[in-house]
Amino acid sequence: MWCHSATRTSITTSTWWIGLGQAGGAVVRDLDGDSKQDTIVTGYEDNVVYIFTQ
Repeated sequence: MWCHSATRTSITTSTWWIGLGQAGGAVVRDLDGDSKQDTIVTGYEDNVVYIFTQ
């Protein structure tokens, strides 16, 4: 979950993915050379690595 500006005077929260308890870190890179960005996220509580591709 993260906080961001909804308007100039309000802040809202968003959830990136419900199944991920607490992210340890995240990186966006082109892993397979297809010119599309892939997202790599580590799950702190689950001790796993998630890779999301386009």
